[in-house]
Amino acid sequence: MPKQTSRQNVGKQDNEALKSLINDQTEARLKKEINISMTDPKSKSGPDNAAKKSSGQNKAASSSGIRKMPTMKETKAQLIKRMEKLLSELDKLEAKVEQKGLELESAEKDKGKFEADLNKVSQEKNNLEAELKNKEQNLKAALEKEKYFDKKIAELEKKKQEVEEQLVKKDEAIGAFEKARSDLESRMNSAESRAKDFSVKEAGYQARIDEKDAVIYQLNQEKQAIKEDMEKMTQKAEKQKKNDQAGQNQSKAAEWRGKADALWNGTAYDAPQKAIYYLSAALDLKPDWPEVFNDRGLARLDDHQLDDALEDFTTAITMKNDFAEAYHNRGVALLKGGKKFAATKDFQVAANHGIWLGMNALQAPAKGCGLISRIKKLFRFDRRK
Repeated sequence: MPKQTSRQNVGKQDNEALKSLINDQTEARLKKEINISMTDPKSKSGPDNAAKKSSGQNKAASSSGIRKMPTMKETKAQLIKRMEKLLSELDKLEAKVEQKGLELESAEKDKGKFEADLNKVSQEKNNLEAELKNKEQNLKAALEKEKYFDKKIAELEKKKQEVEEQLVKKDEAIGAFEKARSDLESRMNSAESRAKDFSVKEAGYQARIDEKDAVIYQLNQEKQAIKEDMEKMTQKAEKQKKNDQAGQNQSKAAEWRGKADALWNGTAYDAPQKAIYYLSAALDLKPDWPEVFNDRGLARLDDHQLDDALEDFTTAITMKNDFAEAYHNRGVALLKGGKKFAATKDFQVAANHGIWLGMNALQAPAKGCGLISRIKKLFRFDRRK
């Protein structure tokens, strides 16, 4: 791997630098000791003095706690041994460093894997929480359904009990029916025996019946012709009766309207409530009379029944589209109710059919009396045509 190779290269370079440093320090130390031993002035006094001096120095060093300076041979051997020991420890440290590097790489890999696993577990946790919430909602809905089904089951149990009771009653009825059927079968057997006796007589009767069938067929033909004639006569009589009834209704309706006309003074009804009663009686006998609807509208207008008057005028206009008087009278009623725009439209239609008084009254300047009073003074014509 690239990381391991770079770490090994760095370890080797450090090892070589350490070895070079140790060798340089060792050589420098050896040279220093050699120079000291060669330049020591007291060493010229002879071997005895050197021995005494060394022993004295050793004693002084031992007494003062200072370590005895090794000889050059001993110092180099110790340094080599120490260097080998340091190199050995350095190799161990390199092995440990390399092992720690591998462990670090493994730890980094484990860390990445652990983080991925942690993210996965977190995602799974969120999914499980959402699923749990969904399941809780489903469980709640299931509980509601369970309550509903429990209620339905209770109702079905009640119906089942009722059906069982009905089945018991039906079983009892079936038993009675079986008994009646048994009695009927016995009667049928008796009737079959009697039918065999009658079959002989039936052959004789059949010939007589065939003769009578021919006579009956001829009579039926005559009966059908008479029936058709009677139906024609009945339809004619009913038609005549309807005409007579319509004539009578027309006559009676005209009488009721005549009674209402007797209350008309030329501009209004003297007794509008009586007029309304008479005209309503006329409409009961002849409900398709637009002129009477117009008359009753005037009576209701005189009785201050504005909405009912408008309804009667509208009905008259619906029955007779060119009813100029009804348009004019409805315009007066609308004007009385304060609806001048709608009244103007009805006056315009009335003018198109020959009655201009409403439009003239609206177009004339108002002087003195009000608009409704002016219309009443100007409209001196029979509005009940």
